[in-house]
Amino acid sequence: MTKTLREERREETLQMIKNLAWQKMAENGPANLSLRAIARQMRVSSAAIYRYFENRDALLTELCKDAYYSQVAALQTLEPAAADENYSEHILKLSRLYRQWALQNPEKFALVYGAPVPGFRQSWEVLAPFASQIMDIFLEAFQAAWQHDQNEEHPDLPPIPDRLKQQLAHVIAQRKYNVPPAVLYLTLEGWTRLHGIISLELIDQLALLGDAEAFFEYQMQNLIRQSGFVQS
Repeated sequence: MTKTLREERREETLQMIKNLAWQKMAENGPANLSLRAIARQMRVSSAAIYRYFENRDALLTELCKDAYYSQVAALQTLEPAAADENYSEHILKLSRLYRQWALQNPEKFALVYGAPVPGFRQSWEVLAPFASQIMDIFLEAFQAAWQHDQNEEHPDLPPIPDRLKQQLAHVIAQRKYNVPPAVLYLTLEGWTRLHGIISLELIDQLALLGDAEAFFEYQMQNLIRQSGFVQS
């Protein structure tokens, strides 16, 4: 269906507002985002901006969606692992893509994974469908590596405590994942380690290393080894 000129102009204005918001956050951080400041830069009244976003939180929620979209698009540039592929290497490739996206989009990473913006709480009901796509991509990669090893009980993985196993089973049932608890645990372990390293790198806490890439690579490869996945 062809868009009207009015619809096209509205979409252009929406995109302009969001572009300026990302620019402001890159300069001053998410906590200092102001609709009034964006209005001043666009040379329009504050009332005009509020016709597009009712408040700052509505804009931040839309920006969170865009950040997740951007992240998913970056990860989806990697084709799913082929039947004869080194599945451990596939996880490493995903991790590298994730880090690359974060380094290229620090303001997007900071918004969805950084320190909470004062007065703003991400609506999980609204954003969960977007955020879960990223988890699903990693979960699929870990599941493929697990199945490739054909181990129901992985010999190199310490027993998961009963309480944690129950929590993992609850998440699996709630989200309808078709994986054993151990696979979800390994995915979450990789996920948290990945985020920890990237977060520290983005705030220059790994500056003593000069370039954190070698540290990142070793950490991710260590995760694969500790998971017990076969590496060819």
